[in-house]
Amino acid sequence: MGFFSSDKYTKPGKGIEKDGKQKRPLFRFFEILWRKKYKFIGINLIYVLLNILSPVLVCGIFYVAISLYGAFSGSADWAVNLLESGQISRYFQFMLFFAVFLTSVPIFAVGPLQAGFSYIMKSFVKEEPCFLWHDFITKSRSNRKLAWQVSLINGIAATVLILNFTAYLIISDPKGPYAGVIPGFLLFIVAFVIIALFMILVMMNLYMYNMMVTFKVTLRQLYKNSFILVMMKWLPNLLMLIFEGILIAIPIFLIFTKYFDFIVTLVLYLFITPAFIGFLNNFYIYPTVKKYLIDNPNADKSENGGTDDNAAVAAEEKTSTGRFENGMWIED
Repeated sequence: MGFFSSDKYTKPGKGIEKDGKQKRPLFRFFEILWRKKYKFIGINLIYVLLNILSPVLVCGIFYVAISLYGAFSGSADWAVNLLESGQISRYFQFMLFFAVFLTSVPIFAVGPLQAGFSYIMKSFVKEEPCFLWHDFITKSRSNRKLAWQVSLINGIAATVLILNFTAYLIISDPKGPYAGVIPGFLLFIVAFVIIALFMILVMMNLYMYNMMVTFKVTLRQLYKNSFILVMMKWLPNLLMLIFEGILIAIPIFLIFTKYFDFIVTLVLYLFITPAFIGFLNNFYIYPTVKKYLIDNPNADKSENGGTDDNAAVAAEEKTSTGRFENGMWIED
């Protein structure tokens, strides 16, 4: 346990000087990333090991979707054909990609763990003092009810959309038994709606857990504010997801040595991928959250609707105040 008990995980970050000049975002991003590299590895290991069931669940859903497609596409020996055609490795590559992507964004996650993880990432972005294990556990517990609701809703919604898209592929297969049953323009509309809803759901997850650990919000307010921010910034949000998808896909699809792509992706996922994607997401969305919610006294961000300035200020940040004495954090 020497890795987790090291002093670097019990000491606060140095933070930023009061009235200090802010660096350009790109330089600041990489400076924080490098300065806190060991903390990133530490929180990534904690999160991945505790959240291990999420990628397993995604792989299971992917397998069910592929199995349904094979069963209803009119090809009884689809699995044999997959093996004989040499495409089985491509099948596992796509499964691996979706497992990493959908648990790093995250659509599929153990909600309370993701809340604690997001709080740590937000603290890194704001360069505020934080203790990895203590704050991770504390924020996971304090947000567990809302976080469980969000993770269950998102997981169910994503599963339904994935299975609906599988049904679309079965019906639209020109060689399948259902070819020509539904007009092509209707199939196009169905595909567009499914993909659009799925992308909106993914983009909303860029904001949800950050707002959960920042404001005192209800489930309705959380989804409402996330949806509004997605619509306001839909193009930058989409570009961010595409960029993250490319980052995740590089080791999976561009390493051609058999099994080496899996090993590299697994090592990256274990040590850095969720933390890097989580930090990138929080670094990207925090200015938007600050502009439209934190600095907006009329935003719907508290249980009182955000109309009471004092209540809004009190609910703005779920951070503890205190001081350090003899290496110990003492809350005021």
